[in-house]
Amino acid sequence: MNIRLGTFNLENLFLRYRILDGDRTGTFNPKPIPFTDISKFISTYTEYLEKFGGPEKLESDPKAREKLYKELASTSKGNKILAKFLLEGVSINNLQIDQLYAVNETQRKSTAKAMRGEDNEMNFPDIMALQEVENMQALGDFNSTNFDKHYKYRYLIDGNDDRQIDVGFYSNFPATRIRTHQFAKDIDGTHLFSRDCLEIDFALTDDEEKIDDSTPILTVFNNHLKSKFIDFRVKESDREKAKQNAESKRKRQADEIVRILKERFEGNDFEKRDFIVCGDFNDSPSSPSLTKLLNSGIENVVNRIGNGDIKKEWTYYYSQENTLEQMDYILLSPSLSKKNKNNKPEIERRGMANYRKLKTDHNFDLKRFEGVTKRGTEASDHCPVFMELNIE
Repeated sequence: MNIRLGTFNLENLFLRYRILDGDRTGTFNPKPIPFTDISKFISTYTEYLEKFGGPEKLESDPKAREKLYKELASTSKGNKILAKFLLEGVSINNLQIDQLYAVNETQRKSTAKAMRGEDNEMNFPDIMALQEVENMQALGDFNSTNFDKHYKYRYLIDGNDDRQIDVGFYSNFPATRIRTHQFAKDIDGTHLFSRDCLEIDFALTDDEEKIDDSTPILTVFNNHLKSKFIDFRVKESDREKAKQNAESKRKRQADEIVRILKERFEGNDFEKRDFIVCGDFNDSPSSPSLTKLLNSGIENVVNRIGNGDIKKEWTYYYSQENTLEQMDYILLSPSLSKKNKNNKPEIERRGMANYRKLKTDHNFDLKRFEGVTKRGTEASDHCPVFMELNIE
């Protein structure tokens, strides 16, 4: 039988507003301002606006704004922070003003299209591995709102991320075995996986009542490895060490995936069984962090697209550094690699925002989904990867 599988970092499939994101209050972040204080200040702020002529006058009169700023500058530290946030768009609890929203409807429609194509295409994957999902309800709501409940099954186990971004699945095949690896220990005794390595056996049948020993089983390991992100509040003198620590963590995570595979598929099973490792690995194929994983006997099939040419294989555009990278992977077991030796995966880039330098510096004049233009309309900051697979 033939199936279609995909992997996609959805970039924060949340039900909550981003102002509530938990990891915004960490080592380098100020404590959140209590919402009661925010409420009181907004009331006081409204009085200030009226005192200095109202919103329209302040919008058009620089001198009136200057007087308002001076008066606000004499208030307490907390009120100063709130005033700057409301007036100038700088941070409150380390959020920029453009982050104070639930991801908008345009973006979520784009996200849906990235998974199944335009409205006249509807090419749904049979199994979709997802990263950055808040919870099971988020999966359910998205399936109902955007896919008309196309997917019969959804799977997610809350993982380790402080921001509550988890890995999960949509599927039209039932699971016969589910295993979390979120409790694997790192060298310091803390959780090794930033999120999880979620392992699921899918029975490739549309009738879960008739699963038996003859039913084909596909095992998928869904991953979201340690991010490259370094908090901008880290001192310049400490940034290189923080980068090295992140790379080291990512390597330990990738190496643990190899251990998990060898433990699960012992002896000849590694060569014979059908399994896939996929997800957002947050690093390039040439990185030392991924060396052991990518040389463990499973194939990075994205490499089939361009034989290592990043211009053909990129799945992520890092706009701040203007670089193209492959961050998202489908790795096939030896048996699946042989069965599908003539198949190539697809990278769906039509949901990528219209970054000017993608065109001017990288010569990518991408065709995009209807409605995808500037930032704020994109499907995600990642591109999903799909592959048609023959499962005998």
